[in-house]
Amino acid sequence: MQPPSGTVTSQFIDIEGSTRLWEERPDEMRAMVADHDERFRSAIEHNGGYVLPTDGDGFTAAFGRGADSVAAAEQAQGAIADFPDI
Repeated sequence: MQPPSGTVTSQFIDIEGSTRLWEERPDEMRAMVADHDERFRSAIEHNGGYVLPTDGDGFTAAFGRGADSVAAAEQAQGAIADFPDI
């Protein structure tokens, strides 16, 4: 998939408090981040988004339409609703 061009909508995703969690629970974080990334990537790509190269536990995505970015965010939030509060 090619990144969108022209006017694009950017989306930034990061796990809140991840530095502390990595320090306190590295094994749990490794598994959770892998699952998180799979769910977010799926939501982004399903809604026509393009995932830019990532670093750490954050995501940056670009969308050709703002509505697609909103749909991806809503889908991703629903996809992680079962994540534990750690």
